[in-house]
Amino acid sequence: MHSAGVVEPESSKGVLIVGRSGSGKSTLTLQLVTSGWSYLSDDELLLSLVDGAVKARGFRSFFAVSQAGARLKHCFEPEIVLGSKRTEHAVPRLLLFIRLNGELRSHLSKLSQPETMTRLIRACPWATYDKSIAGANLELLSTLARQARGFDLSAGRDLLEPGFAASFLSASLDRS
Repeated sequence: MHSAGVVEPESSKGVLIVGRSGSGKSTLTLQLVTSGWSYLSDDELLLSLVDGAVKARGFRSFFAVSQAGARLKHCFEPEIVLGSKRTEHAVPRLLLFIRLNGELRSHLSKLSQPETMTRLIRACPWATYDKSIAGANLELLSTLARQARGFDLSAGRDLLEPGFAASFLSASLDRS
């Protein structure tokens, strides 16, 4: 799945940040990691159905972050550069479908289970391409939609303020 993954330190709940390229996944993940959250990946996750629950694993350990005006992304290992903790896997409990809003403030809106499933299918259209495995892929996405609460995250510039993203999302985890 094209998404970032982090783990909230207090509850150990997994959070998947789903969005297109340039939607703020890596930037938000970096903000959370600098606030003490563990990370799986900033871009791609492998999802598996294990004992009736979906688990997420990161594909790569490095971050690739765009800098304003730069054509290339800056790549670095957060464990080395920031001393951040990387985790091998997590059980997602929160799904954030992120998009940049160009405004000062961020807005978080809860999604229904059917809307969460619809967004998961949009994020993984390849899941249904091969009919021989489409059923298993849809079962995994359906389990994820039931297991985790879905939210639309309209990301504003406030998420760039040190510590804001962590407190903003921790409050959402407490409600889930």
